[in-house]
Amino acid sequence: MPQISLADVGTITAPPSLITMIEQKQLVHALLLEGVNQLQSDKLITLIAGSVMCEKQQGLMCCTCTACKKIIASVHSDVIFVGEGENGYKKDAIRTVRSTMHHSPHEGRAKIYVFRNASKMTGEVQNLLLKAIEEPPINTYFILTSGNKWDLLGTILSRVATMYIPNTTNQECIDHLATLGKEYTPENMMLASILSNHDMQLAQTLLDDKALFTSCNHAMNIFKALSTGRYPLLKALIPAEKNRNEYEKMLKNVTRLLDH
Repeated sequence: MPQISLADVGTITAPPSLITMIEQKQLVHALLLEGVNQLQSDKLITLIAGSVMCEKQQGLMCCTCTACKKIIASVHSDVIFVGEGENGYKKDAIRTVRSTMHHSPHEGRAKIYVFRNASKMTGEVQNLLLKAIEEPPINTYFILTSGNKWDLLGTILSRVATMYIPNTTNQECIDHLATLGKEYTPENMMLASILSNHDMQLAQTLLDDKALFTSCNHAMNIFKALSTGRYPLLKALIPAEKNRNEYEKMLKNVTRLLDH
């Protein structure tokens, strides 16, 4: 189980799309947190579980009610960490999830099953889990973490919402780029940081590769055009209209910009 303190909760940086989901009470029933930073993933698990279970139900977890305190201490009976310990992800553990998820919560308003390092599951175990997340009972949530989502079956990925959790913050990435002694503009550093998910090395590659950065600029133009009207948007799409791969790349980049 994650070891998170109250001080850790205060330092959580969550993707804006996740905050919106929580505040609008539109949290998806199955969520994959992708990223190699396990501590950040653990903080987000705490934030999500706390916000779902919080007795005040005013958006994000309050950190002061009994439910929040239990979740921070990892002792809430309705937040179940599956596959922890020596046995790992065995088929029996997933079968237990499937047989107990229809039971009423013990003390909270929902049940949350957490699968840390879900990529350690075998394909057979993942298929068992798939049957659970396909048709979950109401007020039942599944949170998975993985360093690389492609370690999971495509059938699992098609039924979860994936959020990438970067190792560094946006500002840390920008600060690093600024120390390289190159003539990067503040706007370009910001764009490269966002589109690289704050990966310092990838952000530098984007800035130094003219072809790659041209594609990034196209995405930024589309992003800006979204708020200015139909004609500017259509004009911004022209560079990719004859290149399907370029079009798909731009749409992915626009999605990342929208998340920020």
